Amino acid sequence: MVRLFDIFTKVTPAKEVLTADDVRRIVEERFAAEGKTELKVAAITARDENTFAVELVTKEGAHVKTLLVDRRTGGWESA
Repeated sequence: MVRLFDIFTKVTPAKEVLTADDVRRIVEERFAAEGKTELKVAAITARDENTFAVELVTKEGAHVKTLLVDRRTGGWESA
């Protein structure tokens, strides 16, 4: 199955399957590099064995969107 990811997200397979902590670090580092200080990661949950759902919120706690992150590549797409 072909999946479309954010054009700037690396989609090369990781050496190991990513953990929730790895995913949090990847997303937070990406936002910091892009200067997106208004967003933060609220929760990360396992959606299935290959995907994490990452809830993004504003600093005030308002839901912005959910990202689906592939545990094998770190690539993401909007839910």
